[in-house]
Amino acid sequence: MENISANKLKKGLSKIKKDINSKIGAVWKLKKPQVITKIKSLNYKLNNNEELVTDSMIRKPRKIKL
Repeated sequence: MENISANKLKKGLSKIKKDINSKIGAVWKLKKPQVITKIKSLNYKLNNNEELVTDSMIRKPRKIKL
């Protein structure tokens, strides 16, 4: 995830935030390491096609294209 630009990661995190009820905070004010830890704490992983993928059963999108 460190090789992907911060803007792409923030866009992905903002899409996740729209679909879940928990509060993440202001996504665009976070720094890149904070964005990466938030994404990892929501159990998302990066696959080969620059997509964030999860296998969690909570109401959130399974795949997010960056």
